[in-house]
Amino acid sequence: MKVAEMARRMIATTVGLMLYAGLATPAAAANRSIADAVRSLRDRFCSPVSFIVRRGEDELVEDVALGATIGDALSAIAHQTAHYKLELINDRYVLYPVEPEYGRAVEGVAIEQLPRIEAADAYVNLLRARNIFPDLVSAPIIGDDRAAAYRDKVTLRPAGRVIDQLIDILGKDQSLFMEIFYAPTGRPYIVFGNPRCK
Repeated sequence: MKVAEMARRMIATTVGLMLYAGLATPAAAANRSIADAVRSLRDRFCSPVSFIVRRGEDELVEDVALGATIGDALSAIAHQTAHYKLELINDRYVLYPVEPEYGRAVEGVAIEQLPRIEAADAYVNLLRARNIFPDLVSAPIIGDDRAAAYRDKVTLRPAGRVIDQLIDILGKDQSLFMEIFYAPTGRPYIVFGNPRCK
């Protein structure tokens, strides 16, 4: 066998193994929605990345080569769009829309040591009452309502940006993420979850 043929086979085998392991994607899957890209990275890196989908149609981004860290991969996604911002808040990666509501300062938040689901309800009601997010819906309970994801006690900062206070709802559980997505009705919902580690 010639050296060139051996090299071609080795490259084909390596690419095949990378595709199987999820370290590369075929050309047919080169573009995906930002939501799908974030969810895929969240599971692949086993990292609880919080994500908020922007209003309207989610744009497509090119699949990113996996960087050395989840932060590298998320930065590569954020650099492909002017509609999203990546921040590290409370030691958590958060990708969220560049919309003024998330940067608004909210004062007078008195949510202390409440179970997470109750804290989420109280904060959503506050945002609705102040007309910041009038159509936001709190987290539905999926599964056992006694689960730690719903019952851990959390405290929100009394004054700060909306995005910071939303992430405060996660409390100290570093395995949990928050996501806000738009239901078919057009209303945004908050959900909590853990990555499906691969």
